[in-house]
Amino acid sequence: MGKEIRQLCSYLLDLKKASAEEMRRSVYANYAAFIR
Repeated sequence: MGKEIRQLCSYLLDLKKASAEEMRRSVYANYAAFIR
């Protein structure tokens, strides 16, 4: 039980890191498009 939860937590942390980078990229893209 505890092992699965640890794996899930690390998976979610990786996902959060990846999505933060993706979000930053899309925010910059949207911001650039918004300025035009």
